[in-house]
Amino acid sequence: MRQMESGWASLRRVAATVGLLWAGLAAAATNVIPGAGPPEIGLRALAAEYMRQRPGVVIDVPPSIGIAGGLRALQSGEASIARLARRLTEDELRSGGLQQVVYGADAVVFVAGRDVSITNLTEAQALALFSGTSDDWEMLSGTPGPVLVFYREPSEIAHQALRRNIPAFAQVKFTASAKLANSDTEMREGLARYRTALGWMTLSTSGIGDDRIRALNFHGVAASADTVASGRYPMKVEHVLAYRESLLNEDMRRFLAFVTSAEGAQVLRKLQIAVPRTLPK
Repeated sequence: MRQMESGWASLRRVAATVGLLWAGLAAAATNVIPGAGPPEIGLRALAAEYMRQRPGVVIDVPPSIGIAGGLRALQSGEASIARLARRLTEDELRSGGLQQVVYGADAVVFVAGRDVSITNLTEAQALALFSGTSDDWEMLSGTPGPVLVFYREPSEIAHQALRRNIPAFAQVKFTASAKLANSDTEMREGLARYRTALGWMTLSTSGIGDDRIRALNFHGVAASADTVASGRYPMKVEHVLAYRESLLNEDMRRFLAFVTSAEGAQVLRKLQIAVPRTLPK
């Protein structure tokens, strides 16, 4: 009898352990923040610092599935928070019962391969390069080298920022040799592989400290958190977290508070992401 009782006790312990394991996995699964590519680097840095301070807590920022994908995950209940690179529309706020926090602004920069000697582009030069009118850097008084253009689809959020600030960019017919990049990763790796290439991405995504590629100034202004915040550098996308209050667990509530805290602002500024004035300095 004692052996049978001992066996049942062992089974109960195993069941309890499995139950705790599944509960832990379920809790971790809800701490996923899917969505757009531009906020990915900054949000991963925020999550890393938050988890460093709270061992055992998991905040997962997976690869981009786009704004639409993030909103679908939020609306279906698969995630309690989604990352966006734009604000929610009035319809999204009303119909979805969603809330949002705008926590950063990231410069959209023209980025070149490491062998490009040019450090600054004007609007006219950018238009000439992407259209193929200028197809060698020597035409801009740079070190000779063919210009290989990488571009993103018009629906891509950084592409939209370029079109807002350079209206003529919407009319550009990309040169026949231009290559479509389907993600920020493809853009970055393409620019790194072809050393005289040209493309665009957000400043934080371009990989500060990555010597394979570099951001170019625009009309003599370098992109940075300060120049974006002051308005001197005009091209930018916003970093936004959309969430459903009823779905948030305690970890995610605290993470939202961390994102908009003075500590969170410090993490973002290290990546040259501007912090809204309404957030702590």
